[in-house]
Amino acid sequence: SLSLSLSLSFSFSSTSLQISRALSASIESNPMTVSIKPRERLVSERRNVYCTVAAKLANEVSGKVSLEVDPRLSHDANSIVEEVRALAKILDKHDVDVKSKILFKIPGTWEGILAAKMLTLQEEFSCQVTHVYSMAQATAAADAKVAVIQPYVGRINDWHRCNNADTSSHADKGGDNHGVVLAKKIYNFIHKYELPTKVMAASIRNVKDAISLAGIDYMVLSPLLIKSLASEPGSFEPPVLTPDRASSAQFSPQEIRGSELGECAETLLEASIKASSEAIEKVEEVLANTAIGNL
Repeated sequence: SLSLSLSLSFSFSSTSLQISRALSASIESNPMTVSIKPRERLVSERRNVYCTVAAKLANEVSGKVSLEVDPRLSHDANSIVEEVRALAKILDKHDVDVKSKILFKIPGTWEGILAAKMLTLQEEFSCQVTHVYSMAQATAAADAKVAVIQPYVGRINDWHRCNNADTSSHADKGGDNHGVVLAKKIYNFIHKYELPTKVMAASIRNVKDAISLAGIDYMVLSPLLIKSLASEPGSFEPPVLTPDRASSAQFSPQEIRGSELGECAETLLEASIKASSEAIEKVEEVLANTAIGNL
């Protein structure tokens, strides 16, 4: 059988109801005062809501809960650190063991990776460096000893499909696409050098890519893709990726210590931050109209 560690969206009706109640509890237990400036009120309430929901989920799952740090801070390491400290204080009030239950999800900019390094090595928080689209980001994050690195397989392949004419033919011949190649390379690098970081492959779009990454530390899969995998005939053993196989992987000095993101990573990183920022602004718009009145 294929052994996969899964990160699933909480879309079940009972959990959704619990989250709705958690949102209401946050709004009711954290009334805003007129003495705080509107922008500060909004940031405070958004943090409270996020932490209330995260605390609820932390009580429901055996593993860790990923909590997104404001992506608009992606290019300011000090602000990211302050944001994480603020979130941790709120979680403490909810009796959450932050260091064992929470992953702080930080975009993989150079400033984000620096912040994750400080939070990991100096304050012992667990950090998840997300929006990883290159080896340069991955090796820097691994060097920072972050808990999790999250490459986005499908997005990387989408970019190459749109920008390189040979991508589809390369995949059609049975070879791995660019996203799978990068995820494998990150896994092999981390396990070859026995680093404490785990790899979470995200944006996996099809059964072939999931099977190609069998053995990776974690995968993010949709419920539909999980059902498709369950119906696949035969066995997926042995896994493609193992620590033993990783020990023989070879890396060039540029791959190990490179600092160039490349066009793909630069484009996707900024696009991801922009999309995440727009999403959080929508959340704050709802809060502005619901929780604390029209600002």
